[in-house]
Amino acid sequence: MYSDTDLEDHGFSDNEIRLLRNICQGDHNHKKGDFYEKSFTLHELLSYSTQFSQKEQEGIIFSNSEGATVDDLTVILEGKRINYQLKNSSTKGAWNEELEIRFDLQAKLDEKYHKVEGKSILVCSDKATVEKNKHKIPANISVDCRYYPSHENWFSALKNPESNLEMLIQQVCPDSAQHETACRLLLAPYNDGIEFRKNLSEWWEDVLKSSKPDIFSISIADVDLSAEVVEVLEARGCKIANGVIVCGEMMVTLSATLIKALEEADNLAKLQASSTMPDIIKVLTELAILSSGSRGSL
Repeated sequence: MYSDTDLEDHGFSDNEIRLLRNICQGDHNHKKGDFYEKSFTLHELLSYSTQFSQKEQEGIIFSNSEGATVDDLTVILEGKRINYQLKNSSTKGAWNEELEIRFDLQAKLDEKYHKVEGKSILVCSDKATVEKNKHKIPANISVDCRYYPSHENWFSALKNPESNLEMLIQQVCPDSAQHETACRLLLAPYNDGIEFRKNLSEWWEDVLKSSKPDIFSISIADVDLSAEVVEVLEARGCKIANGVIVCGEMMVTLSATLIKALEEADNLAKLQASSTMPDIIKVLTELAILSSGSRGSL
């Protein structure tokens, strides 16, 4: 947590320091880890897992213990912080003076103290509130308002197409019968201490250690794929992360036989000749089927 002297040195007034202390103390007293927070954290964790390579994930930190004024979830990337405040209510999420003070202080923390590009997002479970906020939030501040639905349990969260959770879970856990279990396992690092601060790679390492039997289609082991193949895939918009290749909404597990097939001269030439995402997906699908000997492995 910041000291008063640190904050003064970074341009905070006595009144701003007092407000920051009061907000942070109130947030500390508020019990973290309700289902809405867990569900949204899981959504973001899965979204980032499919967008960034395994190496990049080492530099992406997920935290709910930043001592911030917008602090239900913070995603920290190189030179950037994305702060989320969650409101699972039809009334508490309405933009007002208290929220504006909170978000203004966070913007100053990001700019003056952390010296990074900051982005703050108010996440609400009420669609009408989101629409009203979009007209009420001043255009000159870096704040967005976003809708995320509320659910009572993992079954309803997965079955609600608005959450997009089922599609995201499917990419890392192909067995639909295990999706609810996967949700709980993915939040095991969260449940350990309610407050957390881990990079994405460490998070997955903890998850996979606790998954027995392993129900996930990913690996934290280093993928021994040649630089030439990696360059071809990444140039066409694919990502290699956690032992899988992600192309759009398609995810293919990198087995030893598939790696060998990808590096064969003829197949590498096919990849190089594929100029669009659909073309590269077609080649990867064919190679994955041939490598596994079964269509069911995709």
